[in-house]
Amino acid sequence: MNVKSRGLRGHVAIFVANLIFGVNVPLAKTVVGEGGIPWQVASLIRIVVATVLFCGVSLFTRREKVRGRDLGLLFLASLFAISLNQPPFLMGLSRTTPFNASMLSNTLPIVTLILSTIFLREPLSWKKIMGVVLGIVGAVLLVMRPGEHLSIGSIGDVLVFSSLVTYSIYITVFKGVVSRYSPVTVMKWFFLFSTFTTAPFLLPSFEGVDWSAFGESFYLRLAYLSVFATFLAYLLIPIAQKNIRPTIISMYSYVNPVVAGAITLAAGMDSLTLGKVIAVSLIFVGVYLVSVSRSREDMEMRKADGRK
Repeated sequence: MNVKSRGLRGHVAIFVANLIFGVNVPLAKTVVGEGGIPWQVASLIRIVVATVLFCGVSLFTRREKVRGRDLGLLFLASLFAISLNQPPFLMGLSRTTPFNASMLSNTLPIVTLILSTIFLREPLSWKKIMGVVLGIVGAVLLVMRPGEHLSIGSIGDVLVFSSLVTYSIYITVFKGVVSRYSPVTVMKWFFLFSTFTTAPFLLPSFEGVDWSAFGESFYLRLAYLSVFATFLAYLLIPIAQKNIRPTIISMYSYVNPVVAGAITLAAGMDSLTLGKVIAVSLIFVGVYLVSVSRSREDMEMRKADGRK
């Protein structure tokens, strides 16, 4: 497969993954929100279901032997990709609105840029610095909600943002080990590790859940959360990691808030206020400034060509 085909494959994979995530945000809110199940229960269900599915699929794919050192790296990666990402996200979503949760995902390119500067030696420019500052200010305004004290909702926003940071660490730091193995192998180990690291903390919350109180619609939404937004979406992410840069992957987070925000507002699950418009605008401007800045590869190519 040539470079162009690989790039297209990576772009399609991450676009579809973020489309799935965008639909998932308002649906997941109905699963863990008022009248739903505890976020701990939903988190463990999606992790265990994905574990079973990835282990099952691995039986029908080429078997890969993972080196001992790489198993250690995959364990660390699973902490950031799953264990410290999915439960905090659902915990935060249960305490905030789907609109806020989806709009906060716009900050992912900014977080990824900061981490890429630290770990991948991406160059900083005044444009990037200004973009980071504007994005952070917008995120703070969205979280704090001007004129209000720190509330349950804003704590939920902070938890959602923390899950974005762990995801950004995953796509930035662990690209190497993820690229060495097939997506099925990577995710099989990710979810196996995550099952063992999260189950002791999440399993007690199953006690007292009245499963008979939920109808068919609820179980279909739970199935979407577990199968599409976990198994399928996380199968697509390493495909993108193999073929395109972390900063480009993070840019596709735009798809998530557009889809989720539209569904949320159309369903009447949140309202658009002037404060939110200002906060989201600052985030978008900040991400735009970051995205149009030159990457390290761009600068190296220009230097090789004798351009400034």
